[in-house]
Amino acid sequence: MAACRGRIGRVCLRHDRANQRIDEAERAGFDMSLIDANLGYSYEQRVLLHDSALELALEFERIGRRLRGATQQTDSDALRR
Repeated sequence: MAACRGRIGRVCLRHDRANQRIDEAERAGFDMSLIDANLGYSYEQRVLLHDSALELALEFERIGRRLRGATQQTDSDALRR
């Protein structure tokens, strides 16, 4: 871990700023427990989870187009080929 650049008493300013940013993210609606859980996965696991989520989103897009009767190809389909 990097050394602390400044201290007020025993409190490291770097960690204090990081905690403030975490608090701001939580107030904005970010679920930090999901971030913590994701960081517990290996790189390979995160890639597999991302690919799975992407495939689900693309399937929803395909279903939506079928329900609307759309016939035009979307950019995301073109990228997946």
